[in-house]
Amino acid sequence: MASKNRSMLERSYIIGKDCTLHARPAAALLKIAKTHGCEVSLKTTKGWEKAGIMNLLLLKTTPGIKITLRADGGSEEECLAAIRLLLEGV
Repeated sequence: MASKNRSMLERSYIIGKDCTLHARPAAALLKIAKTHGCEVSLKTTKGWEKAGIMNLLLLKTTPGIKITLRADGGSEEECLAAIRLLLEGV
């Protein structure tokens, strides 16, 4: 089995007062990941799950809620920075 030499980046975010993860922001988050060549996972009560549109919508986020995301591959740092701007409503 091949080992991974690269590390994944993980960040936690507080959902901003002007953002909830309904369909449009969830799709924007996935587009950011794709643009940066990353696979994004989210931490749930069940562990880490791929951040697909349904998983993001099922979070039922509201402003002030903390979520944790992990990016793997591509431009991870830039990907998570762009996601931060989206989620925190900057």
